[in-house]
Amino acid sequence: MALLLVLMALASLATAADDAPPSKDVETFEPKDRSLFVRNIPGINGFSSNIYEIPMHPYHFDLQPLQALSVLSAGCGGGEADCAACSGEIVFTQPSPGAPVLVMGNVTGLAAGMHGFHVHLRGDMRMGCESAGPHFNPYLHRHGAPQDPMRHVGDLGNIKAGDDGVARVEFLDPIISLTGGPRGIVGRTLVVHAGQDDLGRGHDKESIVTGNSGAMVCCGVIGYLN
Repeated sequence: MALLLVLMALASLATAADDAPPSKDVETFEPKDRSLFVRNIPGINGFSSNIYEIPMHPYHFDLQPLQALSVLSAGCGGGEADCAACSGEIVFTQPSPGAPVLVMGNVTGLAAGMHGFHVHLRGDMRMGCESAGPHFNPYLHRHGAPQDPMRHVGDLGNIKAGDDGVARVEFLDPIISLTGGPRGIVGRTLVVHAGQDDLGRGHDKESIVTGNSGAMVCCGVIGYLN
């Protein structure tokens, strides 16, 4: 009999909670496009614990874009004329996993013209840019242009410096990723080269390896901003 009375009391509490308007026991969260209500139904000492009710439709939480930064500094050590002056900052932004990465920033101190722009394998600058190793190429493809279906993951093409020596960078790349995995570039090194990348269209063996883009004049390890 006592058990029946307890069950009836619990049922009465649940019915009252369902019918009651939001009260001080209800917390409201308001994201961009909908509200989320969390209601606390107090437990009965010795019989039940608190119940937390979250009435909601299928809910998709907004993901914060991932961002990474490469601070470029001179690192060729080979006496290139534009090496000592080369510097810059490049920010990578990926709105969500699988989305193209927005690459933006400036590189200064370059000779006017086109310069190869690549992600290299290792995040190591102990010996300048040379210790960054070869292009980042996890799928073992030949070197190519950014739009090629098969290319090094690190092949970002060329950036163009004006007569003032400044290259203003802004483009989307669908291959690189900030979320890790085989295409993840965080922890690797971004490199600017002295010469123009021929995008693998040259007629020698070096074209399909480096694009004949010449010495590495400045570089910086890519690290997370958030």
